[in-house]
Amino acid sequence: PQVLVHFLAKRKTISFAGCSTQIVVLLLVGCTECALLAVMSYDRYVAVCKPLHYSTIMTHWICVQLAAGSWASGAFVSMVDTTFTLRLPYRGNNVINHFFCEPPALLKLASADTYSTEMAIFAMGVIILLAPVSLILISYWNIVSTVIQMQSGEGRLKVFSTCGSHLLVVVLFYGSAIFAYMRPNSKTMNEKDKMISVFYSAVTPMLNPIIYSLRNKDRLLRMELWNSTLGSGFILVGILDGSGSPELLCATVTVLYTLALTSNGLLLLVITVDARLHVPMYLLLRQLSLIDLLFTSVVTPKAVMDFILRDNTISFGGCALQMTLALMLGSTEDLLLAFMAYDRYVAICHPLNYMIFMSPRICCLVVATSWILASLTAVGHTVYTMHFPFCMSQEIRHLLCEILPLLKLSCVDTSQYKLLVYVTGVTFLLLPLSAIVTSYTLILFTVLHMPSNEGKKKALVTCLSHLTVVGMFYGAATFMYVLPSSLHNTKQDNIISVFYTIVTPALNPLIYSLRNKEVIGALRRVLGRYILPAHPTV
Repeated sequence: PQVLVHFLAKRKTISFAGCSTQIVVLLLVGCTECALLAVMSYDRYVAVCKPLHYSTIMTHWICVQLAAGSWASGAFVSMVDTTFTLRLPYRGNNVINHFFCEPPALLKLASADTYSTEMAIFAMGVIILLAPVSLILISYWNIVSTVIQMQSGEGRLKVFSTCGSHLLVVVLFYGSAIFAYMRPNSKTMNEKDKMISVFYSAVTPMLNPIIYSLRNKDRLLRMELWNSTLGSGFILVGILDGSGSPELLCATVTVLYTLALTSNGLLLLVITVDARLHVPMYLLLRQLSLIDLLFTSVVTPKAVMDFILRDNTISFGGCALQMTLALMLGSTEDLLLAFMAYDRYVAICHPLNYMIFMSPRICCLVVATSWILASLTAVGHTVYTMHFPFCMSQEIRHLLCEILPLLKLSCVDTSQYKLLVYVTGVTFLLLPLSAIVTSYTLILFTVLHMPSNEGKKKALVTCLSHLTVVGMFYGAATFMYVLPSSLHNTKQDNIISVFYTIVTPALNPLIYSLRNKEVIGALRRVLGRYILPAHPTV
């Protein structure tokens, strides 16, 4: 994406922090893939050479450990290479003759001797490139020796087909990576270097799933089973399709969605434009408004359009996307509300140290961590939920694609996974809620000791608005994800889902702003300046 933006834009700049981040992420995922390909070759070795012991050797726990080890080794190499690269001074030319930021390209701009850095990168290359390649060659040497001794020609063909796809990926990836990182460094970046970098950063990731799947009958068969079982996808049967007055419900939901868009949009505009609100409390509130606006937009337009068009279908991919976004935004809001409670605790209990504990850097770090943790959790749960076979029914008796309603359609035992969902719910709901309760208990003790009644009133009003949001959001989410399934029924779950996906995002900005004089004053200033400008006098 960054390359495409730079290709279309006239100004092809990237900040030092952006360049550093790109290097860290690039090395992390690239080095992890290097280690993972070696692990995959070991998996093929065990499957071919020791098939009777495969399930014993390659247990789920061993796979988890090997994957975690791959990520850990990738993180270590990334940290070393990035540290050695970024510690160099860059005082002269600032034009990187490359598509993106990576160590070989950046070293050519350094205004100091780069020998020690090049040696460090070379040593890391030996660890993360040559060592895995050696393990892969040993694994496939043993595989070839075993395959040659097979009596069945069909068995030989199957093994060579499976291993051939893996070897093709290995040659494409390691060949280009070794060319870029394991040869002597020249002073200029030529066109060949650029083409090689495009190969291992763009071409190989595109070809990998094709290479692995086109020759793999098991994957193709499972895709055919999914298509034959699900047809065009699922059918969402939510609260708007129930008995009673669905037209009135649809109109109410539409009004709430319009209110959510307007109120959250105005709050985002006011906090962004008015410099007086550029303090941690309101910057966090801006994040909350953004999350609420996106959260309700993931669910409501689809539900309303389904009701109007009388078409409740959703594709398999669409269901997975909706689940990922809903989980990501909901989990981010869980963590963000807890941090907002901590912000109020510091502001009231430690006012003199507020800008130390709640510096912009700390706020950005916590917000970014919340988004990252929530994203990883959402993607993990979506992938694992969607891997189950769904053969009970196509109807999801729910407003949106969520984990628990979808698991009811599975034709295999999902009890262990439901336990994992429960643990995740405890982590993202009860732990932040405990932190919030602790924060407000300490706040209450501090407020009761305040000499000024006006100070007490202001603190209680500010905190009461936050507690109202917390009660609505956590109450509904806890009911859905933490309470035992025996206490759930379809109609009740639908109502609860409407509450935390539509009602809460519409009410949050009103609760925060109606009793807040600073927000109301800023709203009047912004409306007067940008929306309703005064008429010029004649």
